[in-house]
Amino acid sequence: MILHIVPDDKFLDMAYDIFEKVFPKKNKFLVITSKNRFTYIKNDFEKMHPIMLLFKNTYKQFLKYDCIVLHYMDAWKEKIVYELKDTDVKFIWIGWGGDYYDLIDRELYDNETKKIMN
Repeated sequence: MILHIVPDDKFLDMAYDIFEKVFPKKNKFLVITSKNRFTYIKNDFEKMHPIMLLFKNTYKQFLKYDCIVLHYMDAWKEKIVYELKDTDVKFIWIGWGGDYYDLIDRELYDNETKKIMN
């Protein structure tokens, strides 16, 4: 079984369809959110409140998956990787555009963009 930890984003329903086409009934999608309702996602994904990641017992549930796919890295997903670093859990990171913004050489920006960035 594959666990996908995903953001509430407009691309996720499409991603769900693609992963299900390749691995039918072997994907579980989880959104870490404090919101009651999704903004973009229409599928019935599971939710986990971020506060749950403060409890060590929470991480036991992740051990049953063959791998965990992290869609868009954020602080909560980094915490999951850190907490499970000494286990056999395999992670796959699917980087999105925002994952790389801090890696862009700011010298490539024009003066107007630099003003906005500052």
